[in-house]
Amino acid sequence: MTQDDLFALVKSLTPAEKRYFKLYAQTHSSGEATNYLLLFDAIDKQPDYDEEAIKKKFKKEKFVAQLTFTKNTLRHKILDALCAYMSGGKDGSIEFELRQALNHLSALYQKGIYNQMDKDIRRLKKTASEYEMPPYTLQLLHWERRLLLDQTDKNTDATLETLITEENAAINQLKNTAELKHLHDRLLVSLKVRIRAKDADAMNQMDALLQHPLLQTEEQALTRMAKIYYHEIWSFYHWRMGNPARMYEHHKRIIELWETNPLFKNEHRHEYRKALCNFLNSCHAYRRFEDYPPTLEKISALAAADVTTEVKLFHITFYHELLYHLNTLTVEQGLTLLPKRLPQLQAWKDKIHTSRLLAIYYNIALMYFFSHRFADALTWLNEILYYPKADARQEVRQTARILQLAVHFELGNADLLDNLHRSAYRSLKITDDLERFEQTLLSNFKKLASVNELDRKELKNCLQHFQNDLQTLAQFTPTGHFLGWFEIQTWLAARLNGKKMTHVLKESL
Repeated sequence: MTQDDLFALVKSLTPAEKRYFKLYAQTHSSGEATNYLLLFDAIDKQPDYDEEAIKKKFKKEKFVAQLTFTKNTLRHKILDALCAYMSGGKDGSIEFELRQALNHLSALYQKGIYNQMDKDIRRLKKTASEYEMPPYTLQLLHWERRLLLDQTDKNTDATLETLITEENAAINQLKNTAELKHLHDRLLVSLKVRIRAKDADAMNQMDALLQHPLLQTEEQALTRMAKIYYHEIWSFYHWRMGNPARMYEHHKRIIELWETNPLFKNEHRHEYRKALCNFLNSCHAYRRFEDYPPTLEKISALAAADVTTEVKLFHITFYHELLYHLNTLTVEQGLTLLPKRLPQLQAWKDKIHTSRLLAIYYNIALMYFFSHRFADALTWLNEILYYPKADARQEVRQTARILQLAVHFELGNADLLDNLHRSAYRSLKITDDLERFEQTLLSNFKKLASVNELDRKELKNCLQHFQNDLQTLAQFTPTGHFLGWFEIQTWLAARLNGKKMTHVLKESL
């Protein structure tokens, strides 16, 4: 169902923004402010937009007869208030301030107050330079030249040539950044899906694109943003070519570019956060887990201005925290995070993308599984298996079905194993994904289900046979293609040697 635009806007506001809007509406509106506030409060209280309920509630009010007009006016009032709110305060946007300042220059020019204009232009040019915003530098140079040419009583030749030189430099920076952005967007948007699918034509297009003169050295990029585009293009290329070391190098350079200008980084906090997340992905691919803790701290330190951003920061950091502890085999330390993190996950799970949510569920299940907390592991495996969107993350669901067999075995639920085996078999068969790995796992779990748990010798023989089957399979198939292989191997090794899985994991280092 299509969501009402005004409803979506109202619901996106933070409590502070809502308070500001109400004050703004009362200050910047005449008598009709009451109508806007009544409508605003009514929409804000609705869990889902219901226009008929609003019409019924305000059936005696005149504005209901023109509800569409009133809604549009309210939307503009909210946006005006948001612009005013975002242009001020410690977390305000410099871009909003510069836009407002350009309007002030226009007003000063019309009033002929040139001396104040000159002072403001000099100050604003310094700000635009510090924050590396050539589009605003160019607009300010326009006003500076216009002001100069109006002062015919002065010798303006030398000053005019300086301004023209500055303007040409700003134009070149803008053109250079735009060209690199075009290359960046063509690669990451037009070719991304096809390259992933190993489309030969797309690969040829990518190779041709990378021959562009601007992509030969970083020095060809004239602005910080252009350099970031340059390295993002090459990081994508090395990701596609399976070269995590080079991908890591380019992502590391991107972080350096962001962090060598704190003003630029602060102005573009959203893009900086994305760069940190991409850096974590490259750290994971390159197995550079020592970079995880400081990078996660940087992400956590970024202030969230709204609930949407707060949720993003939460699921990004939680997901990577789990990955970090699983990959560094510090499972016990990772478990200490969960008492604080799980209530947050429960509160925000409906706001997290299904793919990310199920990946988090699976990693939580693994933390408990490797710690022999099998009942807790089963709880999170069930969260995956009974998640309502049946088409989401099928590979995670399939592995969860297999892993739950080991969990039920450990919990002594032998009477369930046979039914679970048949269920897992049917599910995998339906998806046409019953590969040799899954066949091996299911057949061995079926044998385990039939063993008398008191017959330790037979149980050990079955487990040994299970392990031998997987080792034989490993000789013919790359184990990295099987999600769940490592988990089952670790479990079998722990079972056969009478050790905890955390000990087996550490011994494997």
